[in-house]
Amino acid sequence: MTAPTFAVTRALRTVAPVAIALFAFAPNVARAQAVEPVDNAIVAKIRDEAFTRSQVMNVMSYLTDVSGPRLTGSPNTRKAAEWSMAEMKKWGLTNPRLESWGPFGRGWTNDKFYAQVTAPVPFPVIAYPQAWTPGTNGLVKSEIVYVKINEEGDFAKYKGKLKGKIVMLSPMRDVAANFTALGSRLTDEQLEKLAGAPLPAAPGAPGAGGRGAAPTAPLSREDSTRRAQQQALAAIATRRQAFILDEAVAAILEPGRGDGGTVFTNNGQSRDPKTPYKIPLVAMAIEHYGRIFRVLEKGIPVQMELEIKNTFYDNDLNSFNIIAEIPGTDPKLKDEIVMLGAHFDSWHAGTGATDNAAGSATMMEAMRILKAIGTNPKRTIRIGLWTGEEQGLIGS
Repeated sequence: MTAPTFAVTRALRTVAPVAIALFAFAPNVARAQAVEPVDNAIVAKIRDEAFTRSQVMNVMSYLTDVSGPRLTGSPNTRKAAEWSMAEMKKWGLTNPRLESWGPFGRGWTNDKFYAQVTAPVPFPVIAYPQAWTPGTNGLVKSEIVYVKINEEGDFAKYKGKLKGKIVMLSPMRDVAANFTALGSRLTDEQLEKLAGAPLPAAPGAPGAGGRGAAPTAPLSREDSTRRAQQQALAAIATRRQAFILDEAVAAILEPGRGDGGTVFTNNGQSRDPKTPYKIPLVAMAIEHYGRIFRVLEKGIPVQMELEIKNTFYDNDLNSFNIIAEIPGTDPKLKDEIVMLGAHFDSWHAGTGATDNAAGSATMMEAMRILKAIGTNPKRTIRIGLWTGEEQGLIGS
């Protein structure tokens, strides 16, 4: 999804404080020492460069409008990375480079997506294929079938009847009316409260629910019954998944997370190239999913045309981070690193403007400003733009 105006404006307003903080306060973060005086002349130069010759929106546009989605492992991500390195080199940053990490798994892109309800009333639907799922191998014309399997006896109703069909497996969920603003600005007091929140307990610590946690009380009869029901439903869901695969359905429509036309996508299949392709999964706007679901509930057939073309990339299973620096000038301190960064990757259903081209562009602009005004930092300032930001330690 494209960035809301308030988010992009906020990114622009954030650049100058980030650059000022790097210059004025980063040395004191690196080691405990007396507070160094703020160089007000440099601060004034930072503000002047940020507010009169800003490049942040140009960077944002190249990352989002030109490069588009930056799903980790996709050619778009590498194209955006190469452009970013070229820009940072042009700005005079030292050694812009890609540092490989991995393995991550195969790359993936969606090359074509078309979905249209054709009967009883034609209308186009808002939907996106889930990442790392296969295509349809051409245009599919099919009725949509809501497959309701909640107990053992339900399997027989659909046996041999789903081949080549587009199916829905999930019931319609509630969609709350939203009368509030999509975004809000936190007060200083709210930010202080968040900053002072206690850290979550480490796994295995008392109260964390892992090893070393306090023993729990025996389950009541009601809780035991509820747990048994949940386990039975989980077993049915596992068997239903295998059943749907055996039935060779054409595609599965899923109710997308989000509402108001916003659809959040996810990965629908393993990135391991050894894993065989399964079934095309399509995340659909909940409003359109609900419309189809309600028509089917009335016993009225719904027809759909669907075509998905996706490409998998197995030639390089590693990914990379984008690194560049402004070297430190103090012989005693230049090996100390002041780090700033943001995650560079995004999902494929939008251009990744707020998640997280805004952060990447802000960090790049902070580095550009510091280089443009001719600062000579004592310590090395390094930027890192991450792909696969949820890998490893979970989060960039």
